[in-house]
Amino acid sequence: MTPPQRKRVAVNVIQSAVVPRISYSRKWTTPDELAFIAALGTYTPNRQLASRAVLLQRYRETMALRQDCGDIDEVRVLTAVCAALKEDL
Repeated sequence: MTPPQRKRVAVNVIQSAVVPRISYSRKWTTPDELAFIAALGTYTPNRQLASRAVLLQRYRETMALRQDCGDIDEVRVLTAVCAALKEDL
């Protein structure tokens, strides 16, 4: 193996260790997404880089970028995000 090939293999090993392939037995649903939104910004309040309001605003902005939400009801999720933003602002 030449050095560039060894380097490429090492990068692949590191990437697979950092981002493992995960298979789930069920699809992510609207209740799952609503629970995620309810807990967004509450995991590590002492070490968070952004406030809950900022995280919710970013979530709302990135919702527009989704091309396929699968089984998730976008209207219910957006309603929950807006309601949470009203509470936090």
